[in-house]
Amino acid sequence: MTQDPFQKEHKLKQHLDAYKVDVPDFPRKRSRADRLLRFLTSPASNPVEPLLGRDMTAVVGGSLLVAIPLLLLPLLLQP
Repeated sequence: MTQDPFQKEHKLKQHLDAYKVDVPDFPRKRSRADRLLRFLTSPASNPVEPLLGRDMTAVVGGSLLVAIPLLLLPLLLQP
């Protein structure tokens, strides 16, 4: 964009020229370690929630905590 959009607006240009803004130089690309850290610390979504809704998620989670050990119990008791 080579044209000045404020060329016709003299009063606005004077007001904008009255302020001097220093924009700090931020790195455009994050480091590999920073991206990995952000990935590892990002919150995980519950894969069961869209299927059952928020009310049933606790019920399903609790029933899975009870059902899995009961299903594994015969395997552990084999002589």
